[in-house]
Amino acid sequence: MRLIISLICLISLIWLIPSPVLASTDPQSATPSATATIPVTTATTSDTLSPTTPILIRPPDNTYTSDNLPEFVWRTSSDPNGNFLTYTLYLDNTATYLGISNIGNSAGHGYTARLEGTEIKLLPTLALADGIHNWYVVATDISGNSSRSTTWRLTIDTIPPFILITEIDTYHDLSLDSRSPESVEDQSFDLHGPKNINFTVISKPYSTLTLQFFDADLSLVSLSSWPIDASGLAYPYAYLELGLYTVQASIVDTASLTSALSFALNLTAASIVIPIPGVSHAPAIIIPPIIYDFPGEITSLPATIARVSSRLSIASILLSLLAVGLIALLIFIWKRRSNILILDVRTHCPYRSLIVYHSRPEIGALWSSVIGDSGRLYIRHLGRYSTLTIRTASVTHILSLSVNQDFYTIEI
Repeated sequence: MRLIISLICLISLIWLIPSPVLASTDPQSATPSATATIPVTTATTSDTLSPTTPILIRPPDNTYTSDNLPEFVWRTSSDPNGNFLTYTLYLDNTATYLGISNIGNSAGHGYTARLEGTEIKLLPTLALADGIHNWYVVATDISGNSSRSTTWRLTIDTIPPFILITEIDTYHDLSLDSRSPESVEDQSFDLHGPKNINFTVISKPYSTLTLQFFDADLSLVSLSSWPIDASGLAYPYAYLELGLYTVQASIVDTASLTSALSFALNLTAASIVIPIPGVSHAPAIIIPPIIYDFPGEITSLPATIARVSSRLSIASILLSLLAVGLIALLIFIWKRRSNILILDVRTHCPYRSLIVYHSRPEIGALWSSVIGDSGRLYIRHLGRYSTLTIRTASVTHILSLSVNQDFYTIEI
């Protein structure tokens, strides 16, 4: 009886022991018996298929940021043969972060990485340098097959922009600098107005400058934004009425870093100073620029006559002489122009005196005369289809031209 019971227990134990699973070194021929696939961690000789390409997610291409520990995120790859994958993140074509796992959290030199769903998120533990960085990810399976993502650009800028105001209307060579708070402390500028107030500002290229003007009641009366060009310069302006203003200037760069400074402007009406003639040691009379009713006592003051004279500068005189000379030269050239030369066929010398009648179908008859030793003459509209009647002291010649030329030489 005991023997039978022992045999039954032994058979039951053998029945409960699972059959061994045969591992395959080649995932292509392996037949998994479960719904979950465990990545193969042994290199295969027949695996030549690369994993799918990693897809970059963050930071987006051409990002500007002040964060020198940016989080890099990309979508996981899959291997056609189910092999185990690792990733390498390249910064500026250098394999910076290696051994990043495809199936869970990992850590290495200068980084920690975690898997969240289908995304791998890598966070540097060492700050990146300011400047432009190119980055991409390479996925590699256990057999050495790899695929590379596209390359994205990241710009890191941790230096805040600055504001340097060098001119405010009639104030020049200023140095109002946001990097030196003492340069703008309790600064106030007196100007005449109302008018446009012009500024000259130096800052980081490609930043955006904002100017806000608040009146004595701290109410905003003007706001404008101005781009800083590649040279780092901007020339903003604002129209202001008379009064006391607080100016707040702020700047924001492409990495969203900001700086600011403030100062005061006091706009007053321009004044005219009238000295009292003939009276010594007397205060001057100051009146506003627009006056309709003068005080009665001013009319009793002795009248003065002033003459304002002006002298031409040497440059103006020289320019005037040059203009006169050019006009004279043009007149001389115009009078010396000619398009026909008439010679005596016997002596080959120019005729000194003759009359030339010129006619063309479209202009009718014209006439000109040659007087002098040159024998030259300028005839308007002279060219093909012209007919010339040339009258000398002894004979008259009639010639018809059949060609177009700029200058004709005729012997008669």
